[in-house]
Amino acid sequence: MLDKVIAYENRLLQDRKLLNDLIAECSAGNTDAMVRMKIEELQRDIDFMAKQTAMLRNAAQTGYAAQTAAQNAPQMMPNWQAPPQPQPAMTAHGPAPMPQEQGSMRPGPMPQPQPQMQPRQNADLEKTIGKSVMGICASLLIFISLISFAVLILPYLNNTVKMVLMYAVSLAFAVTGILLLGKNKDNKWYLSLAGCGVGALYISLFMSCFYFKAISDMTLYVCIFLWGVVICVLSRLRSGIFLIIGQIGVVMSILLGVCLCGATSDEQKLLFLVIYSVLSESVFYVSHFERKYNQNLINHISWSVSMALLILGVNARYMNGTVPGTVSSVILVVICGILILCSMTILQTEEGKTTAFGVFNSIYLLIAYTAFCRRFEMYFAALIVVTVLLVTLELRIAKAGHVGKMILQCVLFLLVFGTIMQMPWLREHMSVFLFATVCLVYGFFRKDTLYKVAGAGYTVLFVIVPMNCYLHLAWGLCLAACAVWLFGRFRDQYLTWMKMAAYPIFLILLTEDAVRIMRELAVEPIVLRWIIVLAVLAAVNIVMMKVPVLYKSIKTGENEREFLIETGAVQIALMWLAFYCMEAATMMWLHVLAVLLGGVAFMANSYNLLKKYHTTWPGIYVATKIMFFIIETLRSYELPDFTVSLAILIIALVCISLGFLVERKWQQSFKTTRIYGLVLAFVSMIKLILIDIHYGNSLMRTVGFFLSGVLCFAISLIYNMVDKKMKK
Repeated sequence: MLDKVIAYENRLLQDRKLLNDLIAECSAGNTDAMVRMKIEELQRDIDFMAKQTAMLRNAAQTGYAAQTAAQNAPQMMPNWQAPPQPQPAMTAHGPAPMPQEQGSMRPGPMPQPQPQMQPRQNADLEKTIGKSVMGICASLLIFISLISFAVLILPYLNNTVKMVLMYAVSLAFAVTGILLLGKNKDNKWYLSLAGCGVGALYISLFMSCFYFKAISDMTLYVCIFLWGVVICVLSRLRSGIFLIIGQIGVVMSILLGVCLCGATSDEQKLLFLVIYSVLSESVFYVSHFERKYNQNLINHISWSVSMALLILGVNARYMNGTVPGTVSSVILVVICGILILCSMTILQTEEGKTTAFGVFNSIYLLIAYTAFCRRFEMYFAALIVVTVLLVTLELRIAKAGHVGKMILQCVLFLLVFGTIMQMPWLREHMSVFLFATVCLVYGFFRKDTLYKVAGAGYTVLFVIVPMNCYLHLAWGLCLAACAVWLFGRFRDQYLTWMKMAAYPIFLILLTEDAVRIMRELAVEPIVLRWIIVLAVLAAVNIVMMKVPVLYKSIKTGENEREFLIETGAVQIALMWLAFYCMEAATMMWLHVLAVLLGGVAFMANSYNLLKKYHTTWPGIYVATKIMFFIIETLRSYELPDFTVSLAILIIALVCISLGFLVERKWQQSFKTTRIYGLVLAFVSMIKLILIDIHYGNSLMRTVGFFLSGVLCFAISLIYNMVDKKMKK
């Protein structure tokens, strides 16, 4: 069998060499339709061979398993079932070979695998429902029945008896369940019984305070704290379900306490509530400190919810300017800082691909920032702390792709921006320029995509956030120069989308600062401001389209087609701005200036398009641009409507003439250009006949129709001359 497999393998190697030769020959272009059809047939045969090879592998594995089972079978059977083993006869050369049984080498039918997982899953589901779900339901029903029974006998009992019965029943359930769990930790019914008891004990404490008025609020929270300590011990010794029960109890008590403090405006009680929550949560957190970060989610969720509730109370109006409010804020800030430092201490970089680290530390950071800045308004100190945290995070977790690190970094970036916006002197004179520059430089040096994105985001925010217009322009130009330097310095990281994203941001910066500076200089009228903006933007866009260094790729030196399309879109926007300037300009010199700038905006890059692309559509695009510019210019001067028709006819005549001349020169078909000219001519004639015929001045109307007729005659003459030459 092995010889046959090796021989088959050798044939496959020869076929592989032949296949490589065929690939090389087809790469040279020696293919036709018949060859491609044969290749498709070969592909189907190869797919079928792959299936046959898989069947061969399965058959070999099945045969090996059957042989192994046959060899081990005599050893596993009882002695009274063991078949007699034939003894080999001794010869002069040693023992004689064992005779093979008839048909022992013939492979039998392959056994079909029997599905066995589904009954097991059904059995596991049945076991879970029977042991866990039914145990919980039983404890719940028993608890409800006890409440119903208590409702029936309550009118006949005094408060002391009621409290004694309440605690007796709760302790009976809790102690019985805990003792039974000591014998068998895996019994879900015992666990349900113990959970029902500790939950009833928790409710009993609240009933003693709010219903029976037997204990004070302070005593209640002390008792709940002791209850939480017991639950924490049980969660360590018995089951983790007690951890969930205890944390739910602590969170519910904090929620109730915050509501009561808000209703009574009691700042001292809120301070006590803060201390109680810190102590309670610390007991749970410290007792499970050795766990991995992503395995301690229950404590982190409880911490986050508890401090989020407390921050609402600390920042309430009745806490403003009070000593308890200040102390509470300091406690929350310190605790959040300790939690963040602890997470960075116990978190190992190799196991840090978890979002829990980033999510919960972000929550702690936001809570600390809200408490600190809301109370003390020390934004500069907060900016320093946030910056230090960014640096520490980068040094502590240097591994790229750490999800938790990226989440926390994004929150830190947002806090940097929010802090700067709260500092008027920094916002007015610097804004986020410094952080944008640092993030861009660091991102390119370390090849960190997140810092590059943060730098780009800061750049956008820098452009749109108002500040001193002169400094805004100066810092913006510095930021643009920094980006250009980074693109040239790190060419291996350069991508076309970077330039495409930076260019419109730069144009928005120029537009915004130009308008603000002219407003500061009291430039009037307003249309003059937009004419100056049009001149600046048109000059910049023409430079970007004309200078090869700017529109070519820094990495490869080739033309960046996408960027050229973007500059063309910017040019179209400038054309519409030119339309607005021509319509809004009422003074003669401003109108002439707007028309001249509009001509520059419309004609920019037209010659290069016609020279570079010897095809039809660039010519149509250029002709359409010129037509719209002429029409808008004539309308802005309030000339008669028939002049627009004459202009369209002139453009149609030029398109038809150039279509014939260029086709003769470049030996390419420009029939589409001539058809476009004919369409324009027909549009002009329809406009003349249906609209312009109503023009009031009969002399001007006569002149217009005469000139239109001359132009149409010229078009007809051109076609006749061309037809005559073609016949010759």
